[in-house]
Amino acid sequence: MAQVVPSEQISADKYLEIQADQCPLPPRAFKYVNSNNEQCQTVCCGYYCDEKFWVQDGDSGKVYAANLSGKSIESYKNRLNWMRTVDEYLSKFRLTNSTEVFTRLSSAVNRADSITSFGGSTRTAQEYREKFKPLWKHRITFWNVVIRGMLNAYFIVYNFYLLFSDDHGIPSDFYAFVFLVNTVEALLWSIALIRTIYNVYSLTTRVCTGDTTHFQCKNIPEILIDLASLSVMRWLPNGETVIRFKKYGKEWFYEKRANFKFETDNAHTFKVLVAIRWIILTVLDVIGPFVAVFSLLFKMAQLNFRFESFTTWNYYEILGYFAFVNQVAGIRNIKRIEIDTLEHFIFSGSDARIQEEEVALMNAWWNWTLVSCVANISDGFRFPVYDSIVFWYNINVERIELLFKKHDCEGSAFVKKLGTEMKTKQDLNKTHDEMINLNQQQLLNAIETESFDVVVTSNTNTSAAQEEEEEAEVVVEEEAGDDGNAGDEQQNVELNAIETESFDVVVTSNTNTSVAQEEEEEEEEEAEEEEAGDDGNAGDEQQNVDDEQARNKKTE
Repeated sequence: MAQVVPSEQISADKYLEIQADQCPLPPRAFKYVNSNNEQCQTVCCGYYCDEKFWVQDGDSGKVYAANLSGKSIESYKNRLNWMRTVDEYLSKFRLTNSTEVFTRLSSAVNRADSITSFGGSTRTAQEYREKFKPLWKHRITFWNVVIRGMLNAYFIVYNFYLLFSDDHGIPSDFYAFVFLVNTVEALLWSIALIRTIYNVYSLTTRVCTGDTTHFQCKNIPEILIDLASLSVMRWLPNGETVIRFKKYGKEWFYEKRANFKFETDNAHTFKVLVAIRWIILTVLDVIGPFVAVFSLLFKMAQLNFRFESFTTWNYYEILGYFAFVNQVAGIRNIKRIEIDTLEHFIFSGSDARIQEEEVALMNAWWNWTLVSCVANISDGFRFPVYDSIVFWYNINVERIELLFKKHDCEGSAFVKKLGTEMKTKQDLNKTHDEMINLNQQQLLNAIETESFDVVVTSNTNTSAAQEEEEEAEVVVEEEAGDDGNAGDEQQNVELNAIETESFDVVVTSNTNTSVAQEEEEEEEEEAEEEEAGDDGNAGDEQQNVDDEQARNKKTE
């Protein structure tokens, strides 16, 4: 029986670093042999490093190499490398600023030879010229929007004609709803027509007076697109709209409020009319889904053509059919939806939701940044005013991406095509493994350095402790010596004091004896002197008496 060998292990720290460095692959069953030589199996995510997939034991927390066949390892390795290649490709992506947008548009009118990004990728001016500079095909196809707007006008008028004709064929129960649908479409079309007439008049006046026409050139194609694709059926609800009503409802509210503020603040004349138009369109946004349902029913019912023979159609039936097709085509404005999606992706914040402030940023980009850029390159167009209108009409999601995106490379820089098979050009797994192993080695070196520092510090502390102990012993000895000296000195002082006292006693005794002797001698001397004095005094007195007696005798 073959001996079971435990699977290779790595540290928990390295496993955590591997986890942080890669997106986990789908979980699957992994087998391994633990440190107790037991066959184990677990369902988890395996993490690749150093040609192995590593799994963590749920009980012990140890990390083992999974037992996989070479084919399985190569398959998972290839998936992980593709994931990392995508990460590397997306890391080259960023958005442009206003000066870069202007530079790109300038290249379309020969103001710049090339656009070079910081990553080294270069787009020639010819690429931007093909996308942005109006050509004759763009100038001609622009009139398509005018024709479609006229078809919508015909369809609205024709519907009112049917309503007021005797043979309209509309049941009396639905007559009010059909009238409401036609009225709403007529109101929308009239608002767009009035705006078009005003902007055309303003454009003509400014051209004749030599004034700038930048905003009129932007507004006219936008309004014409509304005229061409106008249809109440654009408000037809769908399942996604109903399900996500709360999210879309909030974003709609923020967008309406921000647009009202922007439009009224920037309306130099007729601010009241601008506010009224905003109110009407807002109300129609609310009732639009209900009106759209009846609109579809009516439009289907009114096409009561004789399909058995197309040759019998008269001209108004043919025109009515194409007007209906144009209405159906206006149900979903694909270009507007694509642009809205791109705007949402770029301008929505970290919560992926459009707020009022972000709508204000979008309005600023369209009306200040892009209008300023186009205004500064319009003199490079062949027909500056007309070509500016054509430029704004042909703006689509692809052109906006070219202005917004700054991708420094193409996918071919990371992927190579071998016949019908696609393969990555770089083995990024190896690069990541080297980085992880380098980090682990640096961590190990740091731990060893720290351990060495701890040992050195410990030895230093031991030496310092020994020195302190020695110093303490010296201090104790000195203190003991000081105490001995102090004792000797005290003893000497006491002996000296005793000797001094004895000496003082002796001296005092001797002194007292001498004093006593001196006093005795002095007393003896004084006694002798007194005796001598007395004898002298007695003699003097006798002499005086004798002298007195002699003087008396002489007198006698």
